[in-house]
This record gives sequence, structure tokens and C-alpha cells, in this order.
Amino acid sequence: MIARGEVDGIGVVFTVLFSIVIAGAMLNSVAPNMVTFTRAATAASELFALIDRVSEIDPFDPTGEKPANFNGSIKIRGLTFSYPTRPDATVLDDFSFMSLLAK
Repeated sequence: MIARGEVDGIGVVFTVLFSIVIAGAMLNSVAPNMVTFTRAATAASELFALIDRVSEIDPFDPTGEKPANFNGSIKIRGLTFSYPTRPDATVLDDFSFMSLLAK
């Protein structure tokens, strides 16, 4: 290309050559992480599908039984909870709650 006059000088050849070497090195450093990127994209798509799903329960549905009036309190003491799929990860540990209700 230099002999035919297609390139202005040897500096252009070296610039292109080193650009290719650097690009190859960058692709080589990113390649091992492609599996991780693919797994993350798959997990994100499953998460977005879960978030976007339509619930079978309508929380704004006015039907159902409703008490005419109520008085009392709710007391929760020493509640410990973990999901069955992760029994080693405790969500609530010795949780206590008290609420006075009056209407």
C-alpha cells in the first residue's frame, strides 16, 4: 500500500497495526466475562417478567365481607420467619408488634 501510494507513510501502517493489536487484547480481556454477562441478562429478563406479571388478586376489589365496626388490638410477639426455600436466611427474628384499633 505504501509502494502504490495508497497510504501516506509508514506511521499510518503502524497506527492501524497497533490499533488491531490493542483491540484484540481488549476483546481477549472481555471474553471471559461474556458468560457472566449472559447469565446476568437472563436473570434480569426473568426478574422483569416477574415484575410485569398481572396478579390474580385485585387489591382494589370492593367485594367481600367487611365488619361493621371493630375494637381491640393486634399483638405479635416473638415472631421468627424464614422462607421454606431458604431456611438459613431469617427474614424476621424475634419480631414484636402491637397496634391499637378503634373505630
